[in-house]
Amino acid sequence: MQRRQAPGLLNLTRACLRTAAEHLRNLVRMQGSLDEEDVPWWFTGVIFAVAGEGSTPVPLRRFEGMEIYWFRHQPDGYFLCGNTVTFFRDFTTNQYLSEFRNPWTGNSDPVKAAVQGGGLGFMFTKCGIWPARYSGEDLGPVPPGPLWVQ
Repeated sequence: MQRRQAPGLLNLTRACLRTAAEHLRNLVRMQGSLDEEDVPWWFTGVIFAVAGEGSTPVPLRRFEGMEIYWFRHQPDGYFLCGNTVTFFRDFTTNQYLSEFRNPWTGNSDPVKAAVQGGGLGFMFTKCGIWPARYSGEDLGPVPPGPLWVQ
């Protein structure tokens, strides 16, 4: 009697990634899009501080923001372009912060939105991922060896 695979079940043999090129393609697909298009991300979280060994983490502030990713196709992979903006909020009131008071030192510092982007991005190739300028110029040494997602 021959076994038949039920419809809709994943064929694990086909799903296993065997090459660096497959890892690269799927990594780009999970983080953005294989099409050259804007992919928005929204994020939120809490920043904690730990004052010493064995101490309980203390929530300092909340943050939220968004990113726009766009993967430009390159002959040897993809170039990730993007922009990010992050806003910081009071942990208790959830109000946007204009200043932050350090609970240990008492010092206050102004708080501005954190904006990133414009001119810098990342090269995604079968050899790895590294920072680069939009012009394509590498910011440091290119990693040797294949990209393997663990």
